[in-house]
Amino acid sequence: IIKIVTNESLAQEPLNTEVYILNYARAKEIEPSISALVNKAGGGQVKVDDRINALIISERPSILAKITPVLQSLDRATDQVMIESK
Repeated sequence: IIKIVTNESLAQEPLNTEVYILNYARAKEIEPSISALVNKAGGGQVKVDDRINALIISERPSILAKITPVLQSLDRATDQVMIESK
């Protein structure tokens, strides 16, 4: 489904707020990458909660759908190497 709207109606789309709890990455380190994807002129914002290592993102649903896969790819376990000696 493709929806075509004017800029005025797009600006009136309500903002949704999502909390993304990160398991492997630090929220402060990922915040600059995600902030670049958020439309600050349209009211979107990104906040960091250090207590639970989470990003709180307020943005339109269409942009949140693009941010979610980026967050999933950035929140990965660090590759590790096992060294064994005898």
